[in-house]
Amino acid sequence: GYHQSGRHRARALLGATSSKLTHSMCNQFAMQSALIAKVYFSPYHSAAGIGGYKKDDISRKPHAGMILQVQQEFNLDFENLFLIGDKASDIRAEIAAGVGCNILLTDNAPVELKDMVYKRITSLRDTLLFLGGAQSTVIAQ
Repeated sequence: GYHQSGRHRARALLGATSSKLTHSMCNQFAMQSALIAKVYFSPYHSAAGIGGYKKDDISRKPHAGMILQVQQEFNLDFENLFLIGDKASDIRAEIAAGVGCNILLTDNAPVELKDMVYKRITSLRDTLLFLGGAQSTVIAQ
């Protein structure tokens, strides 16, 4: 019916906007010689999803589904990999996936991460300095 087709139009518009943003983001990184091989996203959300997209899916943080998909597609050794996030849910997903070095880019240490192993850094510059001198991929806060 009408509602169904309206939803499909909305998804198509969102997809087009998302595609333009992704293309723009990849171009910005490429201009800095940082190539992005692939961009992932989850269309699901437990509260804001519409219709069949309203669900708690393993592809949404803090679940590790999307990170594990990347690992499988690119055959990555997560023990020797680092991921940078800006939310507690990023760190929880990274730890659940078995990522060796989990970096949280934030000014404040989230209380919900107090018993988890991760590195908190307050600026991208500090992140790059840290990674340049890192000898180990498992870092305690």
